[in-house]
Amino acid sequence: MSEQLSFTQLLRKNEFIESNTNEETTKIDDDFDPDEKIENLERKIFEEETRKAEQEAEEAKKAEEAKKAEEAKKAEEARKAEEAKKAEQAAKQESIESQKNEEKSQKTTDDTSDDISVIYIGSKPVMNYVLSIVTLINNGVNKVSVKARGRAINRAVDVAEVVRHKFITKTVVEDINIATEEVFRADGSASNVSTIEIILTI
Repeated sequence: MSEQLSFTQLLRKNEFIESNTNEETTKIDDDFDPDEKIENLERKIFEEETRKAEQEAEEAKKAEEAKKAEEAKKAEEARKAEEAKKAEQAAKQESIESQKNEEKSQKTTDDTSDDISVIYIGSKPVMNYVLSIVTLINNGVNKVSVKARGRAINRAVDVAEVVRHKFITKTVVEDINIATEEVFRADGSASNVSTIEIILTI
């Protein structure tokens, strides 16, 4: 026969089960710390926010570097464009100056015949005219006419003498012509001015 439990025994058994259940529940409750759980959660949130902030800072740094590189590239392109513009302007200016010098040379070295060039003496330094004559002779011109009038006559004589004695010593004075020209002033009055022509030959 199976052993039948009395009412008293059943009551004690229930009390034992309830006692064990309460002990386990108390043990579980004692192990659970809500503050620690909140602290862990806050730490995870802080770490996640820190990671996002670092990532955003890195992306901002890269964007700033890219921006600076782009600005440097644009500045370099602008500098090169400015240099090219200046070079173009310098080339144009050089071309204009060359054209002016050529026109000036044509005015100051007028050919009166096939084998003679004319240098008109003005108010420039003596060496300017000397170098012009020397250049002409070096380029194959065998006869140069040095012309001046008024106060420039002394300078014309100095030019001829410097060419003969300092630069091209084989140059000789072929002829000297003197004359008087009538010059009209701005007010319409006329005056006589002395002129000279010194012909140098090789």
